[in-house]
Amino acid sequence: MNVYKVYEAGSDQYFAFAGGYGPIADLWFLKPAFLSSMRAFWKVNPQMPGARIDPGGRTWPDILGCGNSPPPFFVSERMVESLSAFGAKFARISEMPIAEIKAKALKGKPIPRYFVLETVPGIEVDFAASNIPTDAAGEPILTPLPRPWPAAIRVRASSWNGADLFAFSNFGQSPYLEFLCTERIKELAEREGWTNLRFLPIGSV
Repeated sequence: MNVYKVYEAGSDQYFAFAGGYGPIADLWFLKPAFLSSMRAFWKVNPQMPGARIDPGGRTWPDILGCGNSPPPFFVSERMVESLSAFGAKFARISEMPIAEIKAKALKGKPIPRYFVLETVPGIEVDFAASNIPTDAAGEPILTPLPRPWPAAIRVRASSWNGADLFAFSNFGQSPYLEFLCTERIKELAEREGWTNLRFLPIGSV
């Protein structure tokens, strides 16, 4: 079975795009150092809580790209409901409201609910196959970054925990915002017509 990393499609200006967001009540998806810098920015530049939608979009997607990552994108309510019904597990989930819409074509249209999802670690990166050097403890050496970068990530099939939605278990740390999935999730997306996402193959299990 193939394994994929999910990205926002990123090239179609037909879809809405969030240029950034203002502070919401729970910002668990930001690591402490980044959260500190964002709070300092918001103190000088007050913003309404929620996502700011850039000009140009004409319709709401299921994957709403975010220009002020993390997170890399927000996930629509219908996608969350489909994943939940399918049996996919999330570690944490928080709604990201829409605070401002600059896209004229979207004003007056119903606004979907969007969420930030944290996935659960479920598979290891195969550092050797990904051409990422490691130290004596098997940890990746990322200073300096290996070349080429970003690396062509490959996974270790034997490490898979059997889940259909997951994150890397040995590459990065909580909050886990990687959106990795099996072919079964890709097929679900195709059946239900989820929009503005692409699936990059990273191995098989």
